[in-house]
Amino acid sequence: MTHKTIDAGPLRIAYAEHGPADGWPCILGHGFPYDVHAYDAVAPILAEAGARAIVPYLRGFGPTRFLSSEAPRSGEQAALGADLLALMEALGIERAALAGYDWGGRAACVVSALWPERVEALVSGAAYTIQNIARAMEPAAPELEAALWYQYYFHSERGRIGLTKDRRGIARLLWRTWSPTWAFDDATFDRTAEAFYCPDFVDVVVHSYRHRYGLAEGDPAYADIERRLATQPPIRVPTVTIDGERDGVNFGTAHHARKFLGAHEHRFLADTGHNLPQERPRAFAQAVLDARAMALAGGAAPLLVRDARPDEFEAIGALMVAACSGLDGFPKPETQPDTYRTLANVGEQTETPGARLLVALDGDRLAGAVVLTADIAAHGSGATAATQPDAAGFRFLAVDPEFRGRGLAKALVERCVDLARAQGCARLVIHATDAMKAARAICVARGFERAPDLDFVDGWTPAYGFRLPL
Repeated sequence: MTHKTIDAGPLRIAYAEHGPADGWPCILGHGFPYDVHAYDAVAPILAEAGARAIVPYLRGFGPTRFLSSEAPRSGEQAALGADLLALMEALGIERAALAGYDWGGRAACVVSALWPERVEALVSGAAYTIQNIARAMEPAAPELEAALWYQYYFHSERGRIGLTKDRRGIARLLWRTWSPTWAFDDATFDRTAEAFYCPDFVDVVVHSYRHRYGLAEGDPAYADIERRLATQPPIRVPTVTIDGERDGVNFGTAHHARKFLGAHEHRFLADTGHNLPQERPRAFAQAVLDARAMALAGGAAPLLVRDARPDEFEAIGALMVAACSGLDGFPKPETQPDTYRTLANVGEQTETPGARLLVALDGDRLAGAVVLTADIAAHGSGATAATQPDAAGFRFLAVDPEFRGRGLAKALVERCVDLARAQGCARLVIHATDAMKAARAICVARGFERAPDLDFVDGWTPAYGFRLPL
């Protein structure tokens, strides 16, 4: 196979390309211990459907090289995502369909979560694969711990030496145990095994499996991306996620569905292991085509949740007033003028230490907002609601009536959960009145538990407490 190369970020990336140069862009990411040959049967199917299918060797694999001998040989998730984004920039691709599994799927998830405007659609093997490093030391079920032996092996110097001396033997063992029904032959394995002799392979692999457990420092160049990933951001682009029934290292990920806030479909492939595209190329290619069809049909959720700017405070206040005044049972301005003044001037909430006003944008239109407070003691009734230890809270969740039913409130709640967890809070608390039926339903579906000990009465209006353990 002949490859092209292009300088992108810290790398000279080698990649295969299939299909017309003016086709719709699609980037396919391989995993460990695999390489671009995982897509030998997938890429032609996509090319026949009009795609410009690009299959890069990840850092540390095959002919891909670092441009500087001084660059850290990092295998962290932020680096993989940054490499994918840099490749898109270098190739002049504004927006692409992304698909991958294992390391390549993680890179695609990172870009989809942090730069959704660059992603038309996503296919991810094993669903939401952004690592939660803060919780990496929490033990899993014994069966999964046993399957992860190779990761713990690489944590030791013995493992580094073992990978250096017998990378082929380790890879072949992982192929067999992760895909027990895949009858690959020696020639298939040998084609891919050549990629493991990249001079950076061992360093990148070992760093990847140490960093994800907090056992190795990351490259400072990616520190900001890692901080953003630590919040476990949701994915909003149209997505198809896939599990293999016989995957020997991922034991089912349908429960990840809550992390996908746009159009989403989860698929389960019978008699299929970990190497999804190479074992089931037609099914994988069809997933890419179907995810893209979701986007073309309007299934995309072009939402962005970020901190509000001061110049937006007035418009957000107007949105708050319009959204709340239209709720059945919400007090009228003449009965609770102070409440409406607070809503209209919601930007003032950011003057409280630890408070953030988050805004949801649909395209470039302001569509919803919420106030997140890092410490629930900073606001509330002054009763038990204000004395929850290690608790964050959110209030004033509002969505413009024009945008209701599109998942904006769900996206705002999920962002509050992610941020509270990243701040190290033990729980997230909310209060809702009888008028806030939709907000209560969203929170209950998200896992918030009714907490009568947090109830209080605001004037004549009872406010009911809910608590989510983090």
